[in-house]
Amino acid sequence: MNSDEIYQLKQERKDKEFVFEQWRKILTIHVVDEEINRNDRGPITVNMEQLRTVFNNGYKLAMHQNFLSIENLMDFCNEDNRNELQDLLEKIRDRLITSDCIERHKTNLFGLSLIDALKRSEEFDRFTNKDFCSWSSKSM
Repeated sequence: MNSDEIYQLKQERKDKEFVFEQWRKILTIHVVDEEINRNDRGPITVNMEQLRTVFNNGYKLAMHQNFLSIENLMDFCNEDNRNELQDLLEKIRDRLITSDCIERHKTNLFGLSLIDALKRSEEFDRFTNKDFCSWSSKSM
């Protein structure tokens, strides 16, 4: 590999890291009201609901990326593999539904957890119109 190819690979990685940092910013800044991509080591205060929201959004982002990647693979598979991938997609859909914890929160006496869970889910849905597989794309 020559130096131009090495430079190109490093630049591609840097671009992908930029997009990752932008997703991290999008998924957290509306929750914790802090820019977490800075190198400041000062503490930030988050409550349990904010922490749950950040975790849920990151989990759902990973599940959506896997889902779309598998969906893209289906065009190149034979029928047997397509059935296996379809089963895998169904399991990912189930995990996305499970991550909202709606049934568990329905048992909360005051219903506040359910309201928070529904709100978290709706907030994340704003991001689902993005292409979650475009890590190398700088166009967010």
